[in-house]
Amino acid sequence: MMRLKSNHKIFITVMVMLFQASCTDNFLDVKSSASIESPSTIEDFQALLDDAASTMNSLPPVSLSFIAGEEYWISSSAWHAVPITNNRIQQKNAYIWKRDVYEGESGADWNSGYRKILYTNIVLEGAEGIVPDNEQVSAWNNLKGSALFFRAWNYYLLAQQFCKVYNASTATNELGLPLRLQSDVTVTSRRSSLEETYNQIVEDIASAIPLLPETAVAKTRPSRGAAQLLLAKVYMDMGQYQLALESVNAMSDLSELLLDYNTLSTTNSFPFTADYGATNPEVLFLCYMNTPAIMATSRMNVNEDLLQLYEEDDLRRNLFYTEHAQGNIYFKGSYMGGTPVFLGLCAPEALLIRAECHARLGQLDQVAADLHSLESLRYDQASEVPDRSFQSEESAVKAVYYERRKELAFRGNRWTDLRRFNKEPAFSQEIIRFIDDQAITLIPGDDRFVWQIPDDVIQLSGIEQN
Repeated sequence: MMRLKSNHKIFITVMVMLFQASCTDNFLDVKSSASIESPSTIEDFQALLDDAASTMNSLPPVSLSFIAGEEYWISSSAWHAVPITNNRIQQKNAYIWKRDVYEGESGADWNSGYRKILYTNIVLEGAEGIVPDNEQVSAWNNLKGSALFFRAWNYYLLAQQFCKVYNASTATNELGLPLRLQSDVTVTSRRSSLEETYNQIVEDIASAIPLLPETAVAKTRPSRGAAQLLLAKVYMDMGQYQLALESVNAMSDLSELLLDYNTLSTTNSFPFTADYGATNPEVLFLCYMNTPAIMATSRMNVNEDLLQLYEEDDLRRNLFYTEHAQGNIYFKGSYMGGTPVFLGLCAPEALLIRAECHARLGQLDQVAADLHSLESLRYDQASEVPDRSFQSEESAVKAVYYERRKELAFRGNRWTDLRRFNKEPAFSQEIIRFIDDQAITLIPGDDRFVWQIPDDVIQLSGIEQN
């Protein structure tokens, strides 16, 4: 049996407690084990990754950026009324992009991301100590591939919060993340370069893809298609559009994964089924969090400029949004089929990545075809979706940009899109919040697009602050 260092044993004990606390969440076909004391088998280590409800698939490290986006606003009175217990000071401060976002609180996103990365490193080290027999090879491949995917996924999400936008000409000189690639918590941390961070993410995903199955047994586990989509996201953020296109094209036929929104009810409280994506073909990888208190349905007002993007026959307007009893318009279109927010990977995003890559590469006819294939399933079947044509790369990219705003609203992509599109004058924009009649402005290129690393992390590790 593999022996763990003492600090690993303590960590495993904590995980056992978490497993026991989440045993009522029986939504998975796969279950995490509540009896692991010292994992040694493929099944033991897989159980660690299957701790979906309390660790691996919930509370991704994106809450600051999700709150900070311009898809909604809240009133001054609602902002003041947000309770400040349970790390909610940082929610209020994220809304107004305050530099000292934590004010002494621990960093929820940083801790969540690196906790998941610690899990993956324990699993990867455990997998390396196992020599699978012929009947175990598939399970071992899935274990290792899943751990690599989860590590890359969390580093990618952390980079969107705590690193600058990737620029190939400066990435070697920009600060990246501390790359923890082993589970020994006593190893000294240092910040890698942004280039090293993205290279590690790409390497992990590329290594995971051939190990993962075409279809995962549950949406909380990564599949090969989910990993290919994640790789495409990373390449697109890096400006490597040909590589991003190749990664999307390696996926299954996207048209078979899209829902016809004419089959959904606009009068239901929530349009999607609350089954953790099990029956929704558009969900490729499930990741979610509870709606932040500051974005509760009674507080949120969806921005009018977002609502106006939806044309009269666009079914998403009534499927995604509804009016609260208090008169505010809030978002109801989460794939979770309730108030928890879906922040994972989905087929429409893959299609829109493909469309943007076609646009960036000057393949304008393909952009039109991609957008039409999506819009034909989003508009009322009684209406006719006009064929598009583009005369320039800029007009094609602009069409994709606005389609991303409509289709991917409140799915955790907007902050990343703001950051990367702000590099282009045609798309850059200011965001303004109003609190007590005071205008608070975030301009393109503002250093507040990169969040501060939590103070306690800086004090304990000595790494460089943003």
